[in-house]
Amino acid sequence: MKQKIIIFLFCLLFLLVLYAKKDRDAPITKLSLDVALKTAYKERSSLQSRKYRTKQQMDLEWVALSSYFPQANFRTEVNKTARNLLPKHQTFISISQVIINVSPLLRNKVEKQNTKIAKLDEEFHKDLIQFETETSYIDLWDIVKQHNVTRAIEYSAEKQIAQAETQDMVGLLNSTEWLDEVARFEEDMAAVKSYKDNLSRAYYTLERAIEEKITMPLHDHATAQFIRYSINSARRHPLDYYLKKAMLHRKEISIVETEIKREEYLEKLFGYSYIPTVSFFFDISNGTFFSLFDNGVDQTFWQVGLRFGWNFDGLGNAHRSNAAHNSILERTFEKKNVIIQIKLEVEIAYYDLQDLLKRLKAAKIRIKQAEQEYLQRTAQLKVGDISLDDFAIAERNWQQAQFDLLDLKVSNARKYRELLFRCGYPENNNWFISIYG
Repeated sequence: MKQKIIIFLFCLLFLLVLYAKKDRDAPITKLSLDVALKTAYKERSSLQSRKYRTKQQMDLEWVALSSYFPQANFRTEVNKTARNLLPKHQTFISISQVIINVSPLLRNKVEKQNTKIAKLDEEFHKDLIQFETETSYIDLWDIVKQHNVTRAIEYSAEKQIAQAETQDMVGLLNSTEWLDEVARFEEDMAAVKSYKDNLSRAYYTLERAIEEKITMPLHDHATAQFIRYSINSARRHPLDYYLKKAMLHRKEISIVETEIKREEYLEKLFGYSYIPTVSFFFDISNGTFFSLFDNGVDQTFWQVGLRFGWNFDGLGNAHRSNAAHNSILERTFEKKNVIIQIKLEVEIAYYDLQDLLKRLKAAKIRIKQAEQEYLQRTAQLKVGDISLDDFAIAERNWQQAQFDLLDLKVSNARKYRELLFRCGYPENNNWFISIYG
């Protein structure tokens, strides 16, 4: 019995692994938000340039330390003077090794801080790409969902203008009423045409965000799940939570702090530049001289010793050290200003979100009322109490009410994503629900 259970569990595990592999290897037929984000991270040229800037800065760290490694110089030359009828050949080899010099170490620490700044700038740009991709994707999905409303508006407008034309022909409308009907029709048709323009603009905005042509439909179910997830998450935490997260995760604060650290190392670097340097050296030279009276004489010279050096630059580095100190004070006040600005951004986004959540609660009540009116009109149409034209108006109002509720949900999700962006995306590891169908 136990062996049968083990065999059954093993077969079940094998089937789950096989299904998971099949699902993972299946071709992508719909564009979900997580796929759009992966594409943006891969294709955005601005992010790729920042990655190479980080690699460049990492190489500069080793450049700063190169002075601590042995330095070798080899030179050979052949020259001729008026005194020597035949050319003379000389070879020089010089090897030195630094023993005492604090500048390369401090320069390396400065470059390390520059590398950290480059990495933080890269992370901040990734946050910006995520926010742009999320916003443009949600906006496009919202406009796509507006298609049914647009069709209802167009159908209702055509029915209403046709009915108005009939009434005008039999004299049931005066000139003012007729102009009102024409104006209403033109406004409705303008909304239909604007929808097409807005749809094209939304596609272009998302394509620019991911830098790739969109050739597949959006993943409707996964996006709806993402909208619900965002709205539910928006109700979880108070303002203090987001303010604390922003102080921890906003890259601008870390960048300013790293700049302060870099300036501290620069202050030391220029201040310590007046410390004497000590290095070991070994020089060797060899030359062969030719003349008319001999076959050449080889001569070799060498020397070994310690070299002491001290550089005085007219107090230039002393002033550079003072400038770095003033830069520290400048960035310290800049950090305070950055923190104030970040808190303001978080507070504005948070209170805007709270306002949208209140409006969403009221809209859910209004949609029930609109649904009852639509069902009532449907029942009246079945018994012949209203015409098809009147029902078209009711259907249009019902479609519009549904879209208004959906549009408000999208606005809530978009504002919540903005709030997370203002906090530096503290929940970036579990920000989406990816569902493939």
